[in-house]
Amino acid sequence: MKNRDKPENGPPKTGRRSDRENGSLSKAATKRREIQAALEKMEIDSLELSQAPRFMGMFKEAHGGLKEVLRMIRFSYDPAVKAFLKTYDSTDERIRNLLPWEVFALKAGVDIPHLVGAMILALREQGANLVKIIAITHHAETVKARIRAAKKPDGVRDRNALDTALGLLPKPKGVSIIFPIATAEAPAPPQEEGELPTVDNDLARVIEADDIEPDDLFPDLADTQKLLAE
Repeated sequence: MKNRDKPENGPPKTGRRSDRENGSLSKAATKRREIQAALEKMEIDSLELSQAPRFMGMFKEAHGGLKEVLRMIRFSYDPAVKAFLKTYDSTDERIRNLLPWEVFALKAGVDIPHLVGAMILALREQGANLVKIIAITHHAETVKARIRAAKKPDGVRDRNALDTALGLLPKPKGVSIIFPIATAEAPAPPQEEGELPTVDNDLARVIEADDIEPDDLFPDLADTQKLLAE
């Protein structure tokens, strides 16, 4: 009778799956060695890199990806952005593809939080410029379309908009906002049941819509960045 028991210590199995696994491990090990060699060439310590704030990942979410971010921040005059780009551009392309942006920020010796803020400001400014370019170059066609609509019997709103833009109709006023000012003087007289509260004119200040500055409600990012740096 033949012994059907399998040997306990047989030769290692080989096959397509194990070959793929070995190949993947070999590629991963090779890439780790290449990254380490690139870090040494950039004179950046692995521990220093691990402790640096990570910011490259957030910019991957930008429309157009990292290439578009690099293109747009080149319009920045911020010293940190210029130093970062100088280091990035002077590095071999093969190394640039291996290493994250944090390495080039460390090599440039810039403050990473400041760099990120300056990059966001540059993206915002270029985005605003793009919006202006699109609006200006398409405005003539928009006006033509509005005029065509205004000539129709139901084009009252378009006619009013055109007349307002030309000064033939007055511009509508905004809403007035009343801010009551609290004081430590005598308390207000008691109100009868069902009576609505009133605000004394001497204890309130009326602010017209034209007096409200949008920059006070939504401060400029550049000013906010300066305050954060202080």
